Amino acid sequence: MDTTDQYGFFEDTDGSVWIAGAEGVSHLRPEASWFEAPSTALAPQITRMEADGRVFLFPEPTPAALPSATKILRIDVGTLHAAPFRDYPLRYRLLPLSEDWQLSSDGTLEFRNLRENAYTLQIGYTGSGPSAIAAYPLTLGSGGTGLSWLIGFLMSDRRSLAGTSLAAETDAT
Repeated sequence: MDTTDQYGFFEDTDGSVWIAGAEGVSHLRPEASWFEAPSTALAPQITRMEADGRVFLFPEPTPAALPSATKILRIDVGTLHAAPFRDYPLRYRLLPLSEDWQLSSDGTLEFRNLRENAYTLQIGYTGSGPSAIAAYPLTLGSGGTGLSWLIGFLMSDRRSLAGTSLAAETDAT
């Protein structure tokens, strides 16, 4: 018996939600807070980084620079504050490679064949309104400042605790 079309979920243009079930249809008008980013939560944190098979686990710092020949860079992001019902609870961007935010469904980010350069990985929550943004400096090869991952973590944690985002501080300077 095919039951794949028995249940349905639909968000209407007015923000209301329609849910179909075995007993009928429900029409909900959820509070706007259901869709807001967690504004008071600490920023998401990197918990694991892997560069071509070499693993770095938090709180172990990464080297000042990763090899310029790194083919695959995988980063795992951990958070307890992301909305559990969102398909994509996290957003990220790798500056200067991309100014546009990308979405993550599972907190695993993968970058391939990055050029030798100094990068900044920014990570935040999705949703309406502001949320804390963590920034991590990453250097491939000899380019850039050579700041360590641990320094980036400590800076992002301090700014998150102060209730401001790195994006706001960057715009103010």
